[in-house]
Amino acid sequence: MVLSQAFHGFCYAFFFAAAYIYVDKIAEDDVRHSAQTVFGIIILGGGPVIGGWLSGYLQNAYTVVSGPGLLVFDYSMFWYTLSAIGLVTTAAFYLLFYEQTE
Repeated sequence: MVLSQAFHGFCYAFFFAAAYIYVDKIAEDDVRHSAQTVFGIIILGGGPVIGGWLSGYLQNAYTVVSGPGLLVFDYSMFWYTLSAIGLVTTAAFYLLFYEQTE
């Protein structure tokens, strides 16, 4: 568990470092600071709000009554759904965010 938390910390730090470097690279000089701010608001503000709503929705969608007073959560469908969302967003990033060379 400790190792997984340490690994998550490294991934978190590297993701944000790479993301801010990428935003800094593609933004025009006059809007660079605004682009960093908008990215920060989206990733640290809007993302958790949408993620919280989505996880609550999926919890309600994938919880079934298995008996009197017994609720069972279908974890496999939960993770399949999140994997599908990840696959779609990866494809969207691949198709929409390509480096334009001259």
